[in-house]
Amino acid sequence: MMKAVIFIGGGGGLGVATRSIFFGEILSKEGFDVVYASSGRCFNYIKKKKLRVHSVSPEMTFALSDGKLDPRKTTINYIRNISRYDMSELNKIMDEENPDIVISDSYLPGALAGIIKGKLTYPVLSFINTQLHNDELLRLNLGNRIVWGIWKIVFSRCKRLIIPDFPPPNTIC
Repeated sequence: MMKAVIFIGGGGGLGVATRSIFFGEILSKEGFDVVYASSGRCFNYIKKKKLRVHSVSPEMTFALSDGKLDPRKTTINYIRNISRYDMSELNKIMDEENPDIVISDSYLPGALAGIIKGKLTYPVLSFINTQLHNDELLRLNLGNRIVWGIWKIVFSRCKRLIIPDFPPPNTIC
């Protein structure tokens, strides 16, 4: 039986977890043994559904100021989490599960783990996150440019990028 590990990111909402479970259901119907890896509310949501899930360190933590999303503080949190990130926990999951494919939905470390282990890796990102052009990229702060630069490296190492914003057959892959 083939195996898939689905890494799930997101800053605290359950939208990414919901669509990742949908990907897992499709893979299960195709005969894959599916295992999830996530943190926080997404981890608890998946566990409550009685699906196999590993706990991983959070990648992103949204920051609020006056009850509104603060992009600057969120970016600082993101870089702080990434800089402290311990890839050994992901390597352990990859070694233990030995997946044939890795799907990493909005979770950069999961995509990197799949690439490092030489697995067929499919990053999943929202359409809006793929539409940065050079002039917009220059307007981003340094932290966002660094993160986006890492994602571009990940994209270059993968055969496909899944952009689930549009229903099939209009989904861009």
